[in-house]
Amino acid sequence: MTAAKSVIKGGGENSCLLSHSVTEERITWNTGEQSTVVYDVGIVPQPAGEAVVLVAGKVTSGRFTGRRVASPGVQLTADPLKCGSGGVKLIEGPSALVFS
Repeated sequence: MTAAKSVIKGGGENSCLLSHSVTEERITWNTGEQSTVVYDVGIVPQPAGEAVVLVAGKVTSGRFTGRRVASPGVQLTADPLKCGSGGVKLIEGPSALVFS
């Protein structure tokens, strides 16, 4: 396993400083196997509209079920000034998963 693609969905309260939400990530690994991760801890400050992400959760189904996972990273928005004028709707960028 060296790569994956994922879809992340969640809901809750998010701002340009903090995030309080529940997030689920559905991962398809390059082997074809799948995992579902529910992130129950999230710190997502957004200085200057850019998201600095640290989330932690647990794999709830599929490959690695029962293991804890953290995903630190920096995701970018195409328009950081939106943070001060209505909000950032989309952030994107690479991330890493750290399993324990």
